[in-house]
Amino acid sequence: MLERALDMPIDHFSYPNPGDYPNFNKTLKELLQETGYLSAATSVPGHIRTGDDPWSLKRKGIYRTYSNLANFNFWVGRETRHDAPARLDHAGA
Repeated sequence: MLERALDMPIDHFSYPNPGDYPNFNKTLKELLQETGYLSAATSVPGHIRTGDDPWSLKRKGIYRTYSNLANFNFWVGRETRHDAPARLDHAGA
């Protein structure tokens, strides 16, 4: 119905979030896969990592009031760097 109204495909799904409880399960994930969705975002907080299940993607909540894009970028970048796994630098190796 939305695809017809928008005249474009909808490839990604966002699970509804009734408060602090994730609202998805194996059956719903399988249904999304069977009907052609490429991914789905959950209400589970966290960062997406290589190898994560595309139909159970974590989400980064934005709860602050940002005064401008630079301020937003600072906080998101800070939190990403803090949570990011260590990486090996192969430059020049």
